[in-house]
This record gives sequence, C-alpha cells and structure tokens, in this order.
Amino acid sequence: MPKLIFHPDVSNEIMVSYNWYQGKAEGLGEDFINELESAFHTIIEFPQTGPNFKEVSKILAIQVSFLSNLSKKC
Repeated sequence: MPKLIFHPDVSNEIMVSYNWYQGKAEGLGEDFINELESAFHTIIEFPQTGPNFKEVSKILAIQVSFLSNLSKKC
C-alpha cells in the first residue's frame, strides 16, 4: 500500500489547526483530524483521481499513521 509523505512543516500546521478548532468547540479538533484521515485514506485508495503533480509522493511528507498518533496525544 502506498504511503503519503508530507513536508516536515505539515505536522506543526496540523497541530496548530487542531488546537484552533478545539478552541472553537470541544470535539471540533477531533472532527478536523477525522476529516484529514478520511481525505488521506481516499488519496491512498484512489491516487489517480487527484491532480497529476510530478511525483506527488515527494511533495507530501508524514505517514497517515501520524494522524492516529496525534489524535491519541491530543
């Protein structure tokens, strides 16, 4: 199964976004993480449905499993 790889700054951006959403309403940060996970799983399952960038996997930089670990830590 292919893995998504993200730019190193993505983990910080996700954490900041999670905290921002969580600050707006309890549970909203979790909803944000769930939506990201869903989108990432869709990209993995149907990689040809999105825009065709040269070697997209090199543009992206963290495994989807990061999100599972993030939701456990937050």
